Amino acid sequence: MWEKIASILLRNRFWLIILLIAGTCFMAYEATKIKMAYDNPKFIPDNDPDFVAYKEFKKLFGDDGSVMVIGIKSPKIRNLEFFNEWYDLTEKIEKRKGIRQILSIANIRKLVVNYDDYVFDQERIFKRKPKDQAELDSLLAEMHTYKFYDGLIFDNTAELSIMAITMESSMLDSRDRITFVKNLERQVRGICEKHGVEPHFSGLPYIRTEYSNKIKREIIIFTALSFLITSIIMLFFFRSFYTLLFAQLVVIVGVLWTLGINALFGYKISVFTGLMPPLMVVIGITNCIYLLNKYHDEFRGHKNKIKALQRVISKVGLAVFFINLTTAFGFGVFNFTGSTSLQEFGSVAFWSIMSIYLISMILIPIIFSYLPEPSNKQTKHLDSSVLNKIISWNIMMVSSKRKLIYTVTIVLAVISLIGVFLIKSVVFMVDDISKRDPLYKDLKFFETNIKGVMPFEIVIDTRKKAGIKHIRTLQRIDLLEKEVGLMPEFSKSVSLAKMMRFANQAYYEGDSLRYLVPSVLDLGNIMSMLPSGKQNKNILHNLVDSNYQKARISFQMADVGSKRIKEVEERVFKKAQEILPAKEYDVSFTGTSIIFLKGNRFLFTNLFQSVLLALIANSLIMAFIFFNWRMIIISFVPNIIPLIMTIALMGYCNISFKPSSIIVFSIAYGIAVDYSIHFLAKYRQELRKHKYNIPKALSSALKESGVSMMYSAVVLFFGFLIFAFSSFGGTIMLGILTSINLLLALFSNLILLPSLLHSYDVAKSRKKEKQGFIDLDGFE
Repeated sequence: MWEKIASILLRNRFWLIILLIAGTCFMAYEATKIKMAYDNPKFIPDNDPDFVAYKEFKKLFGDDGSVMVIGIKSPKIRNLEFFNEWYDLTEKIEKRKGIRQILSIANIRKLVVNYDDYVFDQERIFKRKPKDQAELDSLLAEMHTYKFYDGLIFDNTAELSIMAITMESSMLDSRDRITFVKNLERQVRGICEKHGVEPHFSGLPYIRTEYSNKIKREIIIFTALSFLITSIIMLFFFRSFYTLLFAQLVVIVGVLWTLGINALFGYKISVFTGLMPPLMVVIGITNCIYLLNKYHDEFRGHKNKIKALQRVISKVGLAVFFINLTTAFGFGVFNFTGSTSLQEFGSVAFWSIMSIYLISMILIPIIFSYLPEPSNKQTKHLDSSVLNKIISWNIMMVSSKRKLIYTVTIVLAVISLIGVFLIKSVVFMVDDISKRDPLYKDLKFFETNIKGVMPFEIVIDTRKKAGIKHIRTLQRIDLLEKEVGLMPEFSKSVSLAKMMRFANQAYYEGDSLRYLVPSVLDLGNIMSMLPSGKQNKNILHNLVDSNYQKARISFQMADVGSKRIKEVEERVFKKAQEILPAKEYDVSFTGTSIIFLKGNRFLFTNLFQSVLLALIANSLIMAFIFFNWRMIIISFVPNIIPLIMTIALMGYCNISFKPSSIIVFSIAYGIAVDYSIHFLAKYRQELRKHKYNIPKALSSALKESGVSMMYSAVVLFFGFLIFAFSSFGGTIMLGILTSINLLLALFSNLILLPSLLHSYDVAKSRKKEKQGFIDLDGFE
């Protein structure tokens, strides 16, 4: 079969190249339509009850993740010149399209009684820029009497100032957010640098913007780096510029197809799909190494270029297909996680890897059929003295040191199993941000000064219309706020009860001692005096629903991690049950923090299942090659042990289990199995050649396939290692752990796999091997 495919490929090489060029032009055109993802990656299914409740919450109260915060802590905020520049910036932002609301000390509002209409009016404390320092000091002193804002916009040190910018949903999930945030950051830094003040930026819109910018930069940097590093390795091995040139052509075409596939699916570039271009460079180069090594080896044997290329297709084509298929399955299993982001990643990766296989199988044989025959210099790499010494040592170990190999393997396996039990599972919302990153440092600034910026929402349902207006309910909400606010994880809150305190203070002409929940006698009057219509929307619509049946208590909290937030939820729920009896009220928790961490817990469970699925899928592929169950186990062991060792390394190095690290194992196993397939493919051929003499077959297989395995391992090791220089913690772990796992898998497949095969019962194998291999024409 594969001889026929080889003949068709080489006979129709001109038209195949034309088709490939046309397909690549189409994919390049589609790639121009690709867009960046500006929203949060979604890990939780749409039909999850908590996610459904969160969508209902946003429908009632608005998006809780729409606020960007800017913080400064300096006595210079009381300086007239600095304050006036801050005032001008606030005014400018307030007029910007896409901004729903901005709140800072420069535009802070109070409620005043309009005695003509007997309603509350909103009035700015700073109606204009102060003219002198005395006026500024007087207005700042008045501002500090309004406790509603204390801990939200300023604190009692009179040095902290927070600017909170609420964006419209149309800006949140669009490119406009990137432009706005970039320009705003530049303006703020310009003002602050002028006065020697350090600004801090955070909030989910800002964090998401920084994520998008970093992803965009890293796609370009890592694609270029992987291209450069793999090119250097190819040149070192093959010592030929035109060999390098056409291997580079394969990966360039592969990257264009990857971007085109992403665009055809209608997916945006996320933190996951952004990894695909550099990964395609590494996988494409690995394909080229397998094909070119075989080409040079065949040509050196008989000096017939076309015959050598035919044998490359007929003898390596199916092996490389299975190598790419197992790698594709390592990524493709993410389709079963239930996470939209990882499903997109899995789909794009699967089809991109199979596409680059097709591209490699067309371009390499056809292009080299037009090129001159390889020179002795170009095939000299096959006689490398260093590689030959390594292979000779390898054969010696497999032939005479198998007991030592098994002993070391068992000891390492035991040590690894101990390490596995040391591993912990903790997820943080900003796990992917390096602790050295300014974004992380700014987040810690807000956690130190206002206890965090991650939304945590409590929703109270009274089960009846106007139930929230009842004085007893308001008092209970107020008490719950006080109790939760005493917990160290939470910031000051915003709620209807707080707003009624604010209105009560205004009702008593701004007396700060009257910052209390209104009495039974005053409540009716105060509720009737709240502004209606458009103004009312600004004051209450984000705090209660239109029927006054449900209300929210909005907290910001520190990024305490998945383990601790469970404990926090339990404490808050227990307190809520004490204050708001379950027979009268329904209390629930939601918000971006809760949903994000719930999504990660969901993802954690499904990723384990995906890793297991990857093991099963790749084992089935091995079963397709070998019908003998013993051979399937023998090929399984050398690849599962490196996985266990890598997990143990995480345990001993105190690296937590999290979605970004679990992803590694599915990918790494899919790639590591390639070593087994490549070795067993050659072993099968040599086994028949040597009449099922296992020792001779192993020795011959190691001499030929060992070189390609080591070449590809070097490319894969350095190709993944570049991700260790990422700005994202998850990507760093992907790079380091995958590189380590692939290196361990190489040693395991070069030493342990041949040893297990060697130990196989020779007497039985002569009979069973003849029955145990499926007859696949062209499988080397």
